[in-house]
Amino acid sequence: MDPVDRTVKQLELNQLLRSALPLIAAGLGVAGLYTSLAMTSDLAVFWIGPPLALAGSVFAAIGYRGRLREIRSPVPSTGRHYPWLFLGWACVVAGALIPPYAYA
Repeated sequence: MDPVDRTVKQLELNQLLRSALPLIAAGLGVAGLYTSLAMTSDLAVFWIGPPLALAGSVFAAIGYRGRLREIRSPVPSTGRHYPWLFLGWACVVAGALIPPYAYA
C-alpha cells in the first residue's frame, strides 16, 4: 500500500469515527429519552421514536463496521457503506422529530 493510500485511509478512519459513533450514541439516547417519556406520560405517540432511533443506530453500526472493514483492507476504498450511515442518520432524525410533531 502506498503512503498516499495509507494517509487517505487514516483520514477516512478519523472522519468515520467522528461521524458514526456520535450517530450511534444519539440513536440510543433518543430511544432512551422517548421510552422514558412514553412510560411516564402514557402518551402512545412517543412510542414511535424508540424503534426508529434504534433502527438508525443499527443501520449506523452496520455501515460503520462495513466501512471500517473496507478501510482496513489493502484494496482501494469504494465508499459503498455510506448509504447505511445515511439511512441510520435519517432514521435517528425521524425518530427524534416525528413524536413531537405527531403529538402537536
